[in-house]
Amino acid sequence: MRVLARTSTLHKLDEVNWYLHDVVFEKDAVDWDPETGIVRIQFEREAEQQETTYGLVVVEGVDNMTIDDPVDVGWYDINNLEYDETNSEVVINGNTPIGIRLRVRNGKSEISVLENVAGVER
Repeated sequence: MRVLARTSTLHKLDEVNWYLHDVVFEKDAVDWDPETGIVRIQFEREAEQQETTYGLVVVEGVDNMTIDDPVDVGWYDINNLEYDETNSEVVINGNTPIGIRLRVRNGKSEISVLENVAGVER
């Protein structure tokens, strides 16, 4: 496993966004465990003339998760993550319309982008 990015500073998600922009994920692979407060999203990155890589976004400290999926196509790509301070939510926006809202405890969370995670592949 390799850590590509990790932050607990929710107002500064540039490094996380750099790694996650245009990765693809399946909506059904978004997993939230309410007991631990951890959301995991498996993703894959395809690059020209390179092998597809697989990874995982891990968001800790999540009290609630909602997914707004108006087009229901199943597969999406991430445009960016942003922090909505008013609602204490990390918002994951897709290029194809999807919005994943993760309400975090007291505005505190840690977001990690991992690659080459055992068991994460298609």
